[in-house]
Amino acid sequence: METRYVVGIVVVLLVGAGLIYLLSPQPAAQAAATPTPESPAVPEATATPKPSFIPLVTPTPVPAGATPVATNQVAIINGGFNPFEISVKAGITVAWENDDGVLHDFSVTSGPEKFSSGLISPRQKFSRQMNAVGTYEYVESRYGTKGRIIVQ
Repeated sequence: METRYVVGIVVVLLVGAGLIYLLSPQPAAQAAATPTPESPAVPEATATPKPSFIPLVTPTPVPAGATPVATNQVAIINGGFNPFEISVKAGITVAWENDDGVLHDFSVTSGPEKFSSGLISPRQKFSRQMNAVGTYEYVESRYGTKGRIIVQ
């Protein structure tokens, strides 16, 4: 008699787990993207699940009296941008390198000039010469993470 109860409980747990799995959003459906006409389609080898968290990037404090090192490189990693914000002089080329294992793209949502990166494959770069002075806000399309460039 006890064996029937144990078997019944196991069956109920398995059915419940199966329902939770089937009813939860599937990352493959979220990862489907339509390539823009100006960029070639690069198929993903496998669907990559969306990370359960996006780590916050904390800026490294600069000691008093030190001159910060200028950078024109932005890494795309763990679905975010590192560093979140950079400042460059007008005419400098900024490069975004995809250090993640999946395709990424981003679009400038505010600023003097609007542009999109198109799909950036893993270990590839997108570069853009920043000529117009102002603040550029951009967003990554898959995870919605943001970044900023201040052109002086």
